[in-house]
This record gives sequence, C-alpha cells and structure tokens, in this order.
Amino acid sequence: MNAFGEKIFEFRRKKGLTQDALAEALGVTAQAVSKWERGESMPDVALLPKLAELFDTTIDSLFGREKAPIVEYVPEKKRDFESAILKITVNDDSDKSKINVNLPLLLVKTLIELGLSSGQNSIEFNGVDLSSIDFKSIVKLVENGAIGRLVEVESDDCRIVVEVI
Repeated sequence: MNAFGEKIFEFRRKKGLTQDALAEALGVTAQAVSKWERGESMPDVALLPKLAELFDTTIDSLFGREKAPIVEYVPEKKRDFESAILKITVNDDSDKSKINVNLPLLLVKTLIELGLSSGQNSIEFNGVDLSSIDFKSIVKLVENGAIGRLVEVESDDCRIVVEVI
C-alpha cells in the first residue's frame, strides 16, 4: 500500500463502508477502489473533492499532508466507549526509554468506581508516578465525546502522554 491507499482504506473503514459501498457512492467499480487501496492506481482527480466530502476531511488529509487534530469531538451516535483504549506513553529522559501501556477504557472506569483515582492512592507504573493524572476527568471527557491526546504531563525526568483511541 502507498500513503494514499492507506488513507483511503483508513477513512473507508472509519466510515464503516465496504469497497462496494464506496465504489457505488463514487460511481466507480469496487475493483477500482481495491486498486487505489493497494497503490496500483489513483482515482481521477475529479473524484478527490467527492472523496474528501464523503470522508468528512480535506483533500490534503487524503494524501497524508495534514496532521490530525490533537483532540477530536465524536458525536453521541458515533461514540464507542466500550472499544475505546486509554493509551499511556511514558518517555523517560534519563535513559531514553519509552513505555506504552494500553488499557481498555471500561477497565479504567471500573477501577475508578472501585476507588482508584488520582489523589486517593499512589498510581505508579514502572517507577513513574501517574497520580498527577486525573483519570476520572479523562473518563468524563471521553463520555462527552472527546478522543485523542487528552493529557500531557512533563517533568524534569519524563514526559507522560495520555491518549484515547
């Protein structure tokens, strides 16, 4: 796959469209869509505005030339709290290591309900204190439709990034 093909695939999957459904919406064959996604061909330039509109994006982002927003709002009918993942990345500057932790958001919510929230207990991961992160507020943000990079904490020795994907 090339960058454009990967983007088409990614946007199509996010929209829940099959190759057939996308082809029908654009007036092309499913084989054409398949070739775009595999990087074997490109759509006609006249289709780019329609593709961007269909995917609620810009032509630049179809080509990977636009950075995704740090935080996005998801409309209520499209929220999928049950499959959301809380991703915590700790960059330890002292030894240049990077640690990633991925937790289902439902697990985080359950732990909060059981009493594990910032300020009540020390939350530590691999020697890094995470108690400065307000997990209860993160869950509330996601319940209200926020996704993406929600928290970034920087100290003298490490940087912690909390994202919801």
